[in-house]
Amino acid sequence: MTCPQTLERIDELVSGELSVEEATDVERHLEGCATCEARRRELAATVSLLRRAGDESLPEMFSAGLHARLMSEPRPPRVALEER
Repeated sequence: MTCPQTLERIDELVSGELSVEEATDVERHLEGCATCEARRRELAATVSLLRRAGDESLPEMFSAGLHARLMSEPRPPRVALEER
C-alpha cells in the first residue's frame, strides 16, 4: 500500500469503518511509514478531542448572556443583492 492510498483510508481506520483485512493492510503500511503514522496519531487525537467536546457543560446563564451580548451589538448595514 502506498502513502496516498493509506492517507485516503486513515480516517476510516480511526473511526473503525474498515474491515479486518483492510485495517490490516493500512496498519502494515503504518508500521513502516513514520509520516503516515504521525498523520494517524494526529487524526486519532483530534477525533478523541471532538468526542469529549460535547461532554462540557456550559455555565448556567451562558445562553442568556450570549443572546443579550449579541443583541447589544450594532447590526451591520444591509447590502442590496446587486451590490454583493
